[in-house]
Amino acid sequence: MSLSSNLREYIAACFTGLWIESHEHPDALAEIAQLCRDESWRLAVWGIERGLQIAGQDSSEVAGGDPLAAIRSINAVASPDSSALFVLQNFHRYLSSPEVIQTVARQVIEGRQTRAERQYNHVDPENRLIAASLERRWEQALDELEQARRLLRDLESGPPPAVKVSARDRKAFSDVGKQLPGMWNDLAIESRKALLRTLVMGVNLDRGDEGKVTVRLVWRGGLVTEVERQVPIHSRRYSELEERVVNRVRELNETGASTDAIISCLNKEGFIPCRGGEFTTAIIMKLKQRYGIISNLESLRQGNQPANKYTAEQIAAEVGVKREWIYRKISRGIIRIEKNSLYGCYLFPRTKQAVRELRRLKEGKCAHVSF
Repeated sequence: MSLSSNLREYIAACFTGLWIESHEHPDALAEIAQLCRDESWRLAVWGIERGLQIAGQDSSEVAGGDPLAAIRSINAVASPDSSALFVLQNFHRYLSSPEVIQTVARQVIEGRQTRAERQYNHVDPENRLIAASLERRWEQALDELEQARRLLRDLESGPPPAVKVSARDRKAFSDVGKQLPGMWNDLAIESRKALLRTLVMGVNLDRGDEGKVTVRLVWRGGLVTEVERQVPIHSRRYSELEERVVNRVRELNETGASTDAIISCLNKEGFIPCRGGEFTTAIIMKLKQRYGIISNLESLRQGNQPANKYTAEQIAAEVGVKREWIYRKISRGIIRIEKNSLYGCYLFPRTKQAVRELRRLKEGKCAHVSF
């Protein structure tokens, strides 16, 4: 349903105050203006930069920088014969002020009372039984209006007188903060809630894509505390975060790192699995299988080997011995060679010299061979 359709229904239902959120303010204002033209309603728009603007009239600087004056100028737009819309742009920035909140509440209640009175007066006297509900709504609106005016008077009268606190009570109260950690577990749930409502003005939570939640506590005194917590995520499959993890696994795999080494590196670098905790062998194997990551040794077995190297099986065929003969000589220290760090296995130089040396070893013409 479009914005104009929603507004038309709410206004017909006598809603006197509406909160609208939009990322395209010009488009929203254009749609509201078109609705007012279609329904012959009056329209006024207030903004801190351009002040009060009434459709069909010259721009005005009325209430240009005063949000309270802006709210009170609603009466200048009101019409006894039809509806009038008053748009306050970006007004959420002023809602932290108690005076602004009370003034908005009073205007909304006054609008509801005026609308209820007008509906009641338009009813034919012969149908007063039908208008009974309208009369009750009118009386309720009058009660709410009086309550809002009373609250506003209390607010405008200034803060309540300061309460004198004895030195003993002040000292006991100052020690509460130090004793609170020990007392917390002894407090009832309702007492904890009441204490938090006394100390905290608001709590904001922002959950990021990586499963980190930032909790922002705004205290009564104006101080702000921010805490980050890691929470589980149901799945990161094919997400941007998993892509970064997989790229890192692929980089480490290409260096010949073992699964244990990959796990250790990911945990040290701050990567976290979707369910929290640390990476395990099972998680790494799932990622490798899902993205087709194979070890260098497996790639070697599939025939992808360096052009300048022999495997143990290949050089054994060149020398004319079995592969076991090569491994047996290596285990006895007769063939001295280290495993290749990238592939995790023995690789021999693909040269005639290497083959010749191993043939001499086979024929007993030398005691050992080093590579």
